[in-house]
Amino acid sequence: KTTQKEIYIRQMKKIKQRRGNNEGCVTQRKDGLFAGYINLGIGEDGKRKRKFVYGHTREEVEQKIAKLTGTLSSLKLKSLQNSFCDLMKEWLLVFKINDVSSRVFEDCMRNYNLHIKPNMQNMGILQIDSVVIKKLLNRIYANNHSREVVRKTKTLLKQFFDYAVEEKLVQYNPVLSVNFKVKEKRDLSEMRRPYKAIPPEDRKKFLEALTQNSFLLTLCFIGFYMGLRIGEILALKWKDVDFKTATLNINKGVTYTVDFDENGNKVGVKTIVSTPKTSVSVALLPIPNVLLDSLKRWKDLQKEKGEKLGIELASNDDFIFCNDDKSVRTYYGTRTIYNRFLRRNKLNEQEFHFHALRHTFGTILKENEENLYNIQLLLRHATAKTTERYLSIDTQKALSLKTHLDNVFKNIQQDK
Repeated sequence: KTTQKEIYIRQMKKIKQRRGNNEGCVTQRKDGLFAGYINLGIGEDGKRKRKFVYGHTREEVEQKIAKLTGTLSSLKLKSLQNSFCDLMKEWLLVFKINDVSSRVFEDCMRNYNLHIKPNMQNMGILQIDSVVIKKLLNRIYANNHSREVVRKTKTLLKQFFDYAVEEKLVQYNPVLSVNFKVKEKRDLSEMRRPYKAIPPEDRKKFLEALTQNSFLLTLCFIGFYMGLRIGEILALKWKDVDFKTATLNINKGVTYTVDFDENGNKVGVKTIVSTPKTSVSVALLPIPNVLLDSLKRWKDLQKEKGEKLGIELASNDDFIFCNDDKSVRTYYGTRTIYNRFLRRNKLNEQEFHFHALRHTFGTILKENEENLYNIQLLLRHATAKTTERYLSIDTQKALSLKTHLDNVFKNIQQDK
């Protein structure tokens, strides 16, 4: 028969075993180690999130839990002093600005100002969880922004919370548990033209229109017949062209840098000549004869112009498409000339942008049954997967396969 004293002892043992709120629970595993945890709140799936710690003794685990609990409490007080947007903007202007190019940073600031700040400016960092982030991404996509904008926003938030975890502003990164996979909601008939290259039926018209402008003729020929990027074309010098061996040396590109004020606002843009986009972009490539002839004619025209202006425009160190003062042309100035040309020839509705020339070069090679490796080599892509995305499919070509299909299935019927 149990005595009153034994009942009292059992009750006292139960009381000692109880822990306070958020102090965790310590258990011994089968392998002999002790494990404990503290609660971090409720996740997007409605389940409680926990931070686990391990040790060789119960006391060691209890000490780790106590340290984590105390740290979490102190961090909450520190984080509540600044809003989420204040902390993220500080991270952008102190850390992010030095980790990426000025063009990428400009995109980050644009994303922050357009999508993150308006939706989170009145929130503290401890209020941001996976549910809040998921709602933000849904809202951005619902406002007719592309999945690429959503992806960039999510990536930027993830990078900030990685920093916040490292600096112990928060205990975990809420972006890691957020997935955003949706089907394209736009009507295919209303989407932009998926064919990125100049269609076969428009190529002749485009090339004939170029004959009206010798500057654009040679410039666009390099993109059309060699697949160079516009920045690489503008950075070419005459010493990069070897007329004897019919080769072109690509080792630099025209780009721009952006200057920002202390608040991350763009205050200026500067055109520079720098190394190409990637290391594989540096290459020595063959020049097709049709382009070689065009380059020779353009060099003669530059010599004639230089004689009239009393300045050398076709020496080895001169840019092939330099301004009349020998300076490098900017992308924006060249694009203005190009867009004016498209409007004059009623080609502006076809989306024949500069990069379409590069897509056209690769697509023409594919149409002529060139193997993927050679196309990748000429386009200077790091991976074949990138090359495959460049190559457009001519849907009209499928109609020309009718006779072939008839013969194939006729043979099958005869085999029966």
